[in-house]
Amino acid sequence: MALSKLPMGIATVLFFTNPIFTAILAHLMLQEPFSGRHRLLSALCLLGIALVVLPTFPFTLIGIWTADSWWSLCALLGASAVALAYVSIRKAGTAVHAMVHVTYFGIVGAIGGLVLAAVTGELQHCILPFSNALDFVLILGVGIAALLAQFLMNWGLQLAPAGPAVMMRNSDIVISFILDAVLYRTVPGLFSIIGAMLITGCVINMGLL
Repeated sequence: MALSKLPMGIATVLFFTNPIFTAILAHLMLQEPFSGRHRLLSALCLLGIALVVLPTFPFTLIGIWTADSWWSLCALLGASAVALAYVSIRKAGTAVHAMVHVTYFGIVGAIGGLVLAAVTGELQHCILPFSNALDFVLILGVGIAALLAQFLMNWGLQLAPAGPAVMMRNSDIVISFILDAVLYRTVPGLFSIIGAMLITGCVINMGLL
């Protein structure tokens, strides 16, 4: 939802706050360390989120939300959900094969997607989404890439602590901003860029702790 409504770079940077949520949940659920430095980075990351979600911050009252702010909240909720999934994979450990997680991810995603499509009235677009061969190839490519990404991410989470493992994906942020500017000619505002840089720096430092 956020990717369809927000600039790709902004949606991506908000989604990639998940290492912060992962570190917090890993501390609560797995008793992994969460030191004073972790707390400082989390607070700075929240400031970065405020700059991205409210581009005119601090000149706008926090209570004034735009439509983009609500889509930003969707991205943050997605980041929180992903963090919970990562910690759950870490909790299950190597006793559960990485493909087991991928299988259940696919099953729940397929069923949940159909239910949400029916509720939102978009089911008619989900039945025959392929108007030509190119559409079919593109959507099939998305599925294959997502399958490989999920498998490799799950495998990595089983082998490394949750925080550093998730941190490795943060190159997506830079790539998304570049693709957004090149493909869609979308350049975020100054405060959004500062917020994105602050979030990225905090997330990288969180992963290195």
